[in-house]
Amino acid sequence: MAEVVGGRYELGAPLGRGGMARVVAARDLRLERDVAVKLVPIDDTGEHVDPVVRQRFVREARALAQFHHPHAVAVFDAGQDERYLYLVMELVRGPTLASRLAEEAPFEVAEAVRIVDEVLEALAAAHAVGIVHRDVKPGNVLLTLDGDVKLADFGIAKRLDEVAGDLTGTGQFVGTPKYLAPEQMTGLPVTSAVDVYATGVLLFELLAGDPPFDAPTPVATAIAHRDAPVPDVRDRRPDVPDHVADVVARAMAKDPAARFPSADAMRAALAGA
Repeated sequence: MAEVVGGRYELGAPLGRGGMARVVAARDLRLERDVAVKLVPIDDTGEHVDPVVRQRFVREARALAQFHHPHAVAVFDAGQDERYLYLVMELVRGPTLASRLAEEAPFEVAEAVRIVDEVLEALAAAHAVGIVHRDVKPGNVLLTLDGDVKLADFGIAKRLDEVAGDLTGTGQFVGTPKYLAPEQMTGLPVTSAVDVYATGVLLFELLAGDPPFDAPTPVATAIAHRDAPVPDVRDRRPDVPDHVADVVARAMAKDPAARFPSADAMRAALAGA
């Protein structure tokens, strides 16, 4: 017999796993539609969840509920039953950008620019309501069967007015080292500039086939983002247009103030405006 969460979501095939959470396909028995459900297990007592996990889960639900955009995964419901904290989301039928990169990298310039433009469009909507994503990476970019972008996993998103720095209580930075802005590992205030930086890294990877920094360890990779000069994407992909290479370089500036002031500004530069 299929497991049902929250009295209405019949769980199906697994879709992915990350950290404490797993994501499964499910059926909303009340509205008779297919959804995706993120599940964070409650311990055996049925009473306690790690406070950090609970805080991030609640933050994710609040962040996703505050804006709707065609290029962001929609949230439908959130709650807790005796077994799980759960977040109910739009089910996107299609691959992640990470899986496409593994098969097709590097991308044609026009396709890379189109994908990044749609990511930036979603980020601009998030930033407009005061939300920083903080973990933009290929694994969090879903692609519909038509190839449209859906930005996912705002699990470490945070409202700008709550941000005083980016170190967790245990001294660990939050984010993915290959896409980590320098300030995310220094404890400096985090702004929407970290998303601009990560999107620049994403564009670099789509064009070059590999990220700009990929050291033997996660910490070494993060340190490279902080200290190493930004490579010119044209050294790895000579046919990249100059204005696109300039966008990558500016988006990845070490100093947040030297980056594009907004996702919309980066979009305009990418379009050659």
